[in-house]
Amino acid sequence: MTANITEDFSNLNVTEISNSITILPSPDGNVNIEYWDSEEYEHDIRVEGDTLVIEYKDRGSWYEHINIDILWLNKGGFEEHDTIIYLPEGEYGNLNIDGVSSDISISDGYSFGNVSINTVSGAINTGDSSLNGSVEINSTSGSVNIANASESVDINTVSGNITLNDSSLSSSLKVNTTSGKVTLNNVSASFTSVSTISGNMNFTDFASDDTDVGTTSGSLNATVIGSYHISTGTVSGNININCDNMSDGAEFSFSSTSGDLTITQA
Repeated sequence: MTANITEDFSNLNVTEISNSITILPSPDGNVNIEYWDSEEYEHDIRVEGDTLVIEYKDRGSWYEHINIDILWLNKGGFEEHDTIIYLPEGEYGNLNIDGVSSDISISDGYSFGNVSINTVSGAINTGDSSLNGSVEINSTSGSVNIANASESVDINTVSGNITLNDSSLSSSLKVNTTSGKVTLNNVSASFTSVSTISGNMNFTDFASDDTDVGTTSGSLNATVIGSYHISTGTVSGNININCDNMSDGAEFSFSSTSGDLTITQA
C-alpha cells in the first residue's frame, strides 16, 4: 500500500513492530510511504501539527508503543515487510523512531534536529545525514552506525557494535555497552564517557576535553589529537602510552580489570 502526504510537516514520529524502516530520497519530490497491513494490524498515517506520524496499531484498539511488543508476542507475530518513507532531501526537525526488531536505515542527504531511536534487535544506520541536535539511541543487540553528529550523542546497547564517524560534538558523547565493540573515527567532544564490560574499543583521530573510559576486560587502542593528562588503573592489563603525558593536558582516564590500553599520538 502507498500513502501520499500533501500536508507540510517538519518532524517525523514513526512507531513499528518488526517491519524494517527505510528513509530514501523521493524520486518525484513528493512524500510517499510504502507500507503493509495485515488482518490484525494496520498503519495510521497522518500529519499532526508539524509532525508526520506513522503508527502501527491493532485494528480493534489503540495501543501505545510501550505495549506493542507484548501485543505482538500474544498475536504470535506476523510476516515482516518493509516500511519505506520516500522523503525529499533537505532539512527537517526532530526524528523519533520506535521499533522492536526493526532495522532502521536512513539515506544520505538529510539534516535532522534531535534524534531518538529505540529498538531491540534491529540494526541502525543513519548514513551520512547530518544530526544537528541531541542524538539518543537505545538498542539491545542491533549494531549502531551514525555519523555527522554535532551536538551530543548518547548510545546504549548490550551486544550491538557501535560506530561513530566524522562528528564534532559541542557537548558530550556517552556510550554504554556490555560486549559490543566501540569504534570512533574522527570524533571530538567536550566530554566523553565510554563504558563496556568486554567490548573492545578503537578510537582514531580522537579528541576530547575530558575522557573517562571504564571496562572490565575490553581493550582500548586510541590515536589521539592534542595533549592529554592520562591516568590509568588496571589489575592485569598492559599499558602502552606513545604520546606526551602532560599534567596540564586534557584529562584522559582509563580503568579496567584486565583490558589493555594503547594510546598513540595522531
